[in-house]
Amino acid sequence: MKKINLSLIFGAERDYLIQTLSFLKADALSYSERLKINLYGVHYKEIDKRGFLRGLSLKENLEIKEKKFIPSLIPDAIWILHLPRDEERFLHQNISLFFKKFPLLQINPYLSTKRAEDKFRTLNLWLSRGLSTPGGIIIRKKEQKEKEDKLKRFLKKVNRPLYLQPNKGTEGRDTFRVECAKKREIISLIDYLLLEDDVLIREERGNLFYFKEKERGMRRVVFRINVGYNGKKFIADSGFAEVCLEEKSFITSPERGGEIKSINEVLANLYFIQRGRKYRFIPHPLEIEKIKETAETSLLALNWGLNEEEFLKFAGVDLLLEVNGKGKLNPLPLEINPRPAGLNHSEEIKGISQDLPRRKITSSLFELLQGNVGNYPQLTEKKSPRYSYK
Repeated sequence: MKKINLSLIFGAERDYLIQTLSFLKADALSYSERLKINLYGVHYKEIDKRGFLRGLSLKENLEIKEKKFIPSLIPDAIWILHLPRDEERFLHQNISLFFKKFPLLQINPYLSTKRAEDKFRTLNLWLSRGLSTPGGIIIRKKEQKEKEDKLKRFLKKVNRPLYLQPNKGTEGRDTFRVECAKKREIISLIDYLLLEDDVLIREERGNLFYFKEKERGMRRVVFRINVGYNGKKFIADSGFAEVCLEEKSFITSPERGGEIKSINEVLANLYFIQRGRKYRFIPHPLEIEKIKETAETSLLALNWGLNEEEFLKFAGVDLLLEVNGKGKLNPLPLEINPRPAGLNHSEEIKGISQDLPRRKITSSLFELLQGNVGNYPQLTEKKSPRYSYK
């Protein structure tokens, strides 16, 4: 039996990490009984120049135990998840660079993660690969003098409400929705956001909403599709839906009051408005496949031009859904989350089906680990700077 050590590195949300470890263990057992996955949760402060000092060990009965690694643990693969918000990019970069000197597989190496964190760069990568996505522009901090001209040119092309947000923001933080006619308010918001980051301005898209009787009206929804790399291709493994708190809300992130729901429940309760009337939209199985394929292509496009070692091998791809006048479904990628949250809410994507979906995060990653761990070149002779995480 092949044994593989997979370590999830974290610095925040310990309880969530424990749940994620448990679900991953169930996924591993479902994938293959011939593959033994040892799962560990390691706080980033438990790393030194020799490897991991101690961590959370998941036993066969799914019991969590604090374990000291003697000698220091060098895993076969690492996956960097939740880190303290104020330092997450800096820490991710340092951890990823540090582990380059070890012969292990990184699920989310920093090079590709950095691409995903740059929303405007991601948007351009998608456009270059022929994907349809909400149109947008970026106002950079050094472009104070050009901001009004850039905005004016953009407004000539759009006739929809706009979303303004930091180009490297996450979880809906500092995201604003404003009517495109309110130019003075838009300029004021740009000035505010430029104090911290470049500003991404996008047109509002997506006209399919979540609706159920006795709930809170027609609510905006973003679909999180978890996409993994199996060593050959990208696969939409699982997902969930983020729904606004109420009809008037525009932010779906749970951090900003949104609600996480079963992706299959939401897909079964989609509606759009046409000429003031509400119509139900029931996705066909082929349209469910189209949603998955769009998410897969989105992550493939993000990795375009990188070697396999630097691939972002698992990410949460956020999609909007839109239906045109002929009833044709158009999935629109919105952004990619390289350190995805909400994995413990993930399930198989079935749409409207008689089969009950099971809880699932991934099977593709275990296929990747089974086929590739041990095949990466020895990197220990490379010089790597030492980093202190304490």
